[in-house]
Amino acid sequence: MAIGRANVAEGKKVERRKAHKVFLKDVMPDYLRFVQNQRAYQNKDYIGRELLRRFGNIPLHRINVAMLESYQQDLLGEGNGPATVNRKMAMLKHLVRKANDWRMVDDGTLRTVRKVKQLKEPPGRLRYLTAVEVQRLLAECKPYLRPIVTMALNSGMRRGEILKLKWDDVDLRNRLLMARETKNGESRAVPINEAVREVLEGTLRRLDSPYVFYNPKGNRSKR
Repeated sequence: MAIGRANVAEGKKVERRKAHKVFLKDVMPDYLRFVQNQRAYQNKDYIGRELLRRFGNIPLHRINVAMLESYQQDLLGEGNGPATVNRKMAMLKHLVRKANDWRMVDDGTLRTVRKVKQLKEPPGRLRYLTAVEVQRLLAECKPYLRPIVTMALNSGMRRGEILKLKWDDVDLRNRLLMARETKNGESRAVPINEAVREVLEGTLRRLDSPYVFYNPKGNRSKR
């Protein structure tokens, strides 16, 4: 029996006794529609099918910490790393939180799911390219891509930050540029070294676009 969040959207309150009959399979279609425009939707859809196989026929209010911790251990036993397990659990927790927002499950169910702790993830391995590897990488780049890769290697900026960089954020005199659309939403100043300076000075500044790296189809560089 699918209650559906349409009832909530129409202002119909879901009674507690009905909420106790909500299964994960009742919530999943609404949840996947909710996240369908988010990044990595295909991965969420895949995880959703896995969660349905494991918990689909269990009323959500009956899912307890022991079940979820057993699920974590089973995933590890199947060869999944801690980071993968944490992503799957994070999606399940988000699903239950949205079901709570939609009045499909009660607060107690949400509190139970939130008690499950993330697994400790090993620190990532930090490795820098050698000078030979850098030259080899740049040699393989197409001409339009080479300056972007050079910027990334010498500034530490992310791909999105570089593609969204505008000329107004470039200060060659003080050898600084401002990355405004960062991952955490906060602007940060990035020093300009000699390699970055050469890229910027060698890039044509167009009058019909504010972006440093221009793409005629989207006003940004090709991707």
